[in-house]
Amino acid sequence: MRSRARSPPPTSSVSSPIASRRRRSARTAFLRVAGATTSASPTAGYVVVGDALCSFNPVYGQGMTVALGEAKALDECLGEGLADLGRRFLTRAAALIDVPWTIAAGEDMRYPEVEGRRPPGFSLMRRYMERVHRAASRDPIVLKRFFEVANLLRPASALMAPSIALRVLFAGRDGLEASTERACQAT
Repeated sequence: MRSRARSPPPTSSVSSPIASRRRRSARTAFLRVAGATTSASPTAGYVVVGDALCSFNPVYGQGMTVALGEAKALDECLGEGLADLGRRFLTRAAALIDVPWTIAAGEDMRYPEVEGRRPPGFSLMRRYMERVHRAASRDPIVLKRFFEVANLLRPASALMAPSIALRVLFAGRDGLEASTERACQAT
């Protein structure tokens, strides 16, 4: 066998700054498609699903779960017949997309670099979620509930259940663990 000596890769320099293309808001794209369901529209006869309908930030791992929910919703809609299929499906898809979109957008909005108007009550929810994260690092019950919500197994409101809220609010406070445990068992 003959071995070949490899020459080093050519060096290059960047002649201009890296350019990025800003994507249109997935929510905007979704609303445009959802509004275009008349027979005269270019989307008539087509059903858009998955990332083509709404792209989630892959960091949160919700895209596949939502796409699976959309597939199930489409199956149910097809079972009801083809009449008005697009509108019926998009109505169900909107309900599936709304909660994970809100969760992901809320997490993204924590960073001051992210552009956009913060919704009313955002700072209160941000502070509560910071406490949830802190409590989840110490309390396996809060951690389990957090992952159930993050993985779309429970609604976001499950993080506000009294038994969880008490654990979140009193997590890590000396002397309060026993009283919190008793209060949580009572609810």
